[in-house]
Amino acid sequence: MSRIYWSHLTWNKMQRHLYA
Repeated sequence: MSRIYWSHLTWNKMQRHLYA
């Protein structure tokens, strides 16, 4: 469960940087 949460946060940040 923790892994998914961390993955979601990391992906969200990555996407923001890529789509910023």
